[in-house]
Amino acid sequence: MRTFGVLSYSESDNLGDEIQSIVAAQFLPHVATTVDRDHMHLDAPSRPIDLIFNGWFLAGHEWPPPDSVHPLLVSFYAPPECPQVYDRCHRDWFRRHEPIGCRSTAFLQTLAAMGVETYFSGCLTLCLPPAEVERTPEVCIVDCDPVLLHRLVPPAILKRATFLSHVERTDARTLRRRAWKRALRELRPHAPRLAWSIAAAYRRRRNADRLARAQALLDRYRRARLVITGRIHCFLPCLAMGTPVLLLQSAADAHRFAGLAELGRAYGERDQRIDIDWDHPDPNPGHHVPVAAALASTCQRWAAGGQ
Repeated sequence: MRTFGVLSYSESDNLGDEIQSIVAAQFLPHVATTVDRDHMHLDAPSRPIDLIFNGWFLAGHEWPPPDSVHPLLVSFYAPPECPQVYDRCHRDWFRRHEPIGCRSTAFLQTLAAMGVETYFSGCLTLCLPPAEVERTPEVCIVDCDPVLLHRLVPPAILKRATFLSHVERTDARTLRRRAWKRALRELRPHAPRLAWSIAAAYRRRRNADRLARAQALLDRYRRARLVITGRIHCFLPCLAMGTPVLLLQSAADAHRFAGLAELGRAYGERDQRIDIDWDHPDPNPGHHVPVAAALASTCQRWAAGGQ
């Protein structure tokens, strides 16, 4: 009997991570536990566990993962500033899990240069089911570059839009969490497993709360008339659910968005205007559909015991 889990994210303040885990869970016959992406060697069970390894991996001292983790590497990404992942001493680890489904075509090229078999998988968040709901008049603006936003979006739309964020708010709850994390960081160098054990209940509560908040964001996007965003895990879920969406992409995001921006309507620093009916936006172009279908098929075969 295989044991399945999904990733959790104790060091992340970005709800886009939890959105990815929500989508990963839909492919699994059961979810027995979570494994912390940022502290796998502390959190992974000693018995074998199967995980869909989608998302942004920061590497550091946590790379490569422990041997008990059996990953399906799809929608995988590591930024250029994390050279540990790209170190050739880890090439054999990647080769044991070939082919590697890469979220970004730029990352694909870097990993392929190490002699690893790769392919462009797109992102797991493309695999959300299409929405069959009545849309509200709401226009959602989610974490956009302010310069691009004010240059490309009419003032009348900005005035009536709802501004949302994937970044955790600074309120009494998050201040308490930050105090917890600070105390645990001070304890961890001296007694890492004790610190990890003490914080177990805190992590469970935080993970459940963030999953609920991520789901609430998805429900909001599902019903919106239009979403304008600079976030991958807002742009791609909206494509999947059929919500008209515009991506405002800054130059700094080129490596992360390579191959993904082309799946929908993306605008950047060279664009001067967006040609769209703001009150009745056209459907998304649909370029993501074959990518999403291939990725879903890969995940389904793996979860059922195939390759």
